[in-house]
Amino acid sequence: MKLSEAEDFSAKLLLPLLLPYSLRFISWRREKVLLKNLAAQKTANTTCKGFIQDTTAQMGLQSTKHSKVKQANILMLGLDSAGKSTLLYKFKYNEDFLTIPTIGFNVDMIETGKDFTLTIWDVGGQQKMRQLWCNFLENAEGIVYVVDSSDKQRLEESKKEFELILKNESIKNVPVVVLANKQDLPGALNAEEITRRFNVKKHCCDRNWYVQPCCAITGEGLSEALQRLTAFAKNYIRSKEFSTSFKENEKL
Repeated sequence: MKLSEAEDFSAKLLLPLLLPYSLRFISWRREKVLLKNLAAQKTANTTCKGFIQDTTAQMGLQSTKHSKVKQANILMLGLDSAGKSTLLYKFKYNEDFLTIPTIGFNVDMIETGKDFTLTIWDVGGQQKMRQLWCNFLENAEGIVYVVDSSDKQRLEESKKEFELILKNESIKNVPVVVLANKQDLPGALNAEEITRRFNVKKHCCDRNWYVQPCCAITGEGLSEALQRLTAFAKNYIRSKEFSTSFKENEKL
């Protein structure tokens, strides 16, 4: 089977089958961590007696309730060879990994605080995989679009894909962080130039957005990008929760 045929087979058959199991695995991991914390709290409480024991137990329950970890689904898109997988591993492990073109998707959870976690979906950027990007958009609470700032020959192609994504109604108002990657290479376009060429101000006028220059190899700009992404995702989730609550109150 040729590589293009293998990509097509993976995209059309394997991806729809693997996605539900990946979601279940992530949910299982999150639940396991929460259960572990609850078990630790229960063990600590059993060392107390009488009034102190009861009070500590009640405080423990309140603490657990208020410190519930929130999670945001982040979709990482961009052309093949833009550096998405390298960025994901650098975000997660702060180490360099030898990567190969992603046929399908990678997913990892990154804790950006004691009460917030980003689940980042790195979806393959080959031509056949781009046709399936829309399947991931519905539940996204943040978009990371990775651009190879040094590859001027594919800049127009990347721009068209960027514009196509933002036209999808599923991600209306969803925040966007554009990563102008490979700033270490000669001739790489800076953030201002990427902003201008991709016409980001126009296409993202209805949402929070930011263009961050970075380098997946050295880690330059990644801390700032993660902070910006976390802030955007938190604001988006809060606004979504407020909108849902408002609609429910209107029905009463």
